[in-house]
Amino acid sequence: MHAGFEGTPLERWRAGVEAGMPQIGDAVDIDMLGATAEKVELDITGCRFAEFFRAVGEPELGFALLCSMDDTAAEEIGGDQVHFKRTSTIMQGGRRCDFRYALERSGKL
Repeated sequence: MHAGFEGTPLERWRAGVEAGMPQIGDAVDIDMLGATAEKVELDITGCRFAEFFRAVGEPELGFALLCSMDDTAAEEIGGDQVHFKRTSTIMQGGRRCDFRYALERSGKL
């Protein structure tokens, strides 16, 4: 067992995403671009977390506390079966957060 979830790295990552959604609630606006067995692509187009940290003048703290966890979750929970890429975050001044996940099955992308 790893990070409180059982199964393959991909199964653990999926379970982690599902477990985290209730905590996120309506704090983000999600534009789901596509989800297949090989990839998940979505944009966050609104983020109340970023609004809060900007209002208190600490967007970099917000990035360190919240946004950096996205990389960690993919890396630590998903292992070699979940590859994460993001080029922009609202927290750091972007218009959106672009989440791109490549999902491996049976060792191949």
